[in-house]
Amino acid sequence: MITALVTGAAGFAGGHLVDLLVAEGQRVIAWHRPGGHPPRPVDGVTWDAVDLSDRAVVTAALERARPNVVYHCAGAPHVGHSWQKTLSTFETNVRCTHHLVESLRASHSGTRLVVTGSAMVYAASSKPLREDSPLRPSSPYAVSKLAQEMVAVADSGSLQVSVARAFNHFGPRQS
Repeated sequence: MITALVTGAAGFAGGHLVDLLVAEGQRVIAWHRPGGHPPRPVDGVTWDAVDLSDRAVVTAALERARPNVVYHCAGAPHVGHSWQKTLSTFETNVRCTHHLVESLRASHSGTRLVVTGSAMVYAASSKPLREDSPLRPSSPYAVSKLAQEMVAVADSGSLQVSVARAFNHFGPRQS
């Protein structure tokens, strides 16, 4: 059985991913921010409060979880707030991703990592965007998401890293 770990599992996108993985019959370990949104009860999900800003805590939690795949959905999601909260946006999106990546690399587990990126990394365009469209992030949020991607894919070693550059999404349970 696949063990899937979802960071940011109490958030909007992570919460919906948890539901999908459970419906597919996967074993799910769901990380949420200590003191953050309380997780909603989901049958078959093991919840763990993990501070991604503390690498030792991340390493220990990964050793307990031993996932086959990690879906990294945790992050600072608000473009507008990134102008006033630049430091915390970079802390959450870049440094916390760095801790996760380095802890996974150190485990030599061959775990697959899926990082939730953002289409905000692309230059504004009136034409449809493609993966090879020019990059030109235009906010602290967008710069942090591009840096997050770069941290995840740089010298990934035994990690299998995929980046999904999501566009705006909305729906039930979104704040």
